[in-house]
Amino acid sequence: MQILLKQLMTDCQSAPEQAMPALSDLAALLERHALNKYEDPAGGEKLAHRPDLAALRLEAGEVTSLKHWLFFMLMNYPDRAAPVARCLKKCYDAALTTGLCQAIARYWQQDDAATVQLTDAITQSQGFDQFSETVLSWFKKLAAEGLPETRKSMTYKFAYYRKFYDAQL
Repeated sequence: MQILLKQLMTDCQSAPEQAMPALSDLAALLERHALNKYEDPAGGEKLAHRPDLAALRLEAGEVTSLKHWLFFMLMNYPDRAAPVARCLKKCYDAALTTGLCQAIARYWQQDDAATVQLTDAITQSQGFDQFSETVLSWFKKLAAEGLPETRKSMTYKFAYYRKFYDAQL
């Protein structure tokens, strides 16, 4: 793993005032990789906290390692669950759905912002027609019993699914 990336991961585990900008930079790096926007100048601008990361190109193995590490962070650093979930969202990876549902099970009644990011990670990585029964079950539960911002987010998502997928929810 590249030295800059290791340093960024260490920063993510530091005190919150150092961790939050590092997690924002990590989200930008993951999104740039997932969307293959290495040549886009706007991608480098998103790395405002660490301009030295602009030249960093993630490799597939590093991204896989980061995904595993982000789930470790999600379960072991609850004070930064929302920004970690945002990083997972920027992976745009449907293969993460099972782990995202497990994280929703942990956070749905205690961290509204994290739960919204986790549901966004699922919806932005796959279409409604690809949702498993587990995802649909969680989404219905969150719409009915979730914390306020989660319920609001699910209302918007359900309206979208009804309009564009003719979903019966």
